[in-house]
Amino acid sequence: VLTLLYGFIPNYGVAIIILTVMVRVATLPIMQKQMKSMERMRELQPRLKAIQVPHKENRQRQSEEQMKLYKEEGVNPLGGCLPMLLQFPVFIGLFYALQSTIALRHAPFMLWITDLSAPEELFVIPGLDVPVRVLPIVMGASMLIQQRMTPMTGMDPVQARMMTTVMPLM
Repeated sequence: VLTLLYGFIPNYGVAIIILTVMVRVATLPIMQKQMKSMERMRELQPRLKAIQVPHKENRQRQSEEQMKLYKEEGVNPLGGCLPMLLQFPVFIGLFYALQSTIALRHAPFMLWITDLSAPEELFVIPGLDVPVRVLPIVMGASMLIQQRMTPMTGMDPVQARMMTTVMPLM
């Protein structure tokens, strides 16, 4: 598909972006199902908390009551994770296909990105010989924005802050 796109758009960088958008559109139904499941779990949080209070001493009874609630409401507690796991092989396959594509060697994209097979480098800090790479910074910023847009279902505020701030920085 990448080679076919390159036939229409003679820039591998743009072809990769279009291919990525096509894959995201193809996996959109799975992503929507995941978001709906996360939303339904968030709606059940008050009822789950109400179950935990009287059964905090008996973990088995608590789990049974939670499973009963899930069954009554038709919610799968793994519904938020399973769609993501289905997308994983697609994106890992895409990653390895792009990593091993020889056609990307010395293929320019735009501006300072002159080789799609090597890490981009805007400039090197003199004296330290440390390269400044813009794309990882942009990726981290986009992850930060995406994490802030994703609903946190019944999470401790400290843990939620850690997930929305520290994880994208890592």
